[in-house]
Amino acid sequence: MVGAYRVAGELAAAGGDHRTAFARYKTVHHRLVDKKHQIGPNVRLMVPKTAGGRCVRDVFARLPLMNAIGAVERLTRAKGPRLLPDYSPAA
Repeated sequence: MVGAYRVAGELAAAGGDHRTAFARYKTVHHRLVDKKHQIGPNVRLMVPKTAGGRCVRDVFARLPLMNAIGAVERLTRAKGPRLLPDYSPAA
């Protein structure tokens, strides 16, 4: 959805010139994609390779502390900068 929004916005901003629009889209959108593709330790912990690792993950996932950590992460992420540009035409 974000990609479609950005392609449409860049096409509108470039006056329909797809070469200019796609170049700008690629430059801007890759920052978001590259950030999302980084695999951090949290992903490695959520998808363990062994049965023992899955057992440890399941025990930790049931701890009340994990809910609090998740809530704090959601709150701090919600206060972050706006990721989508405004493509509204100037009035």
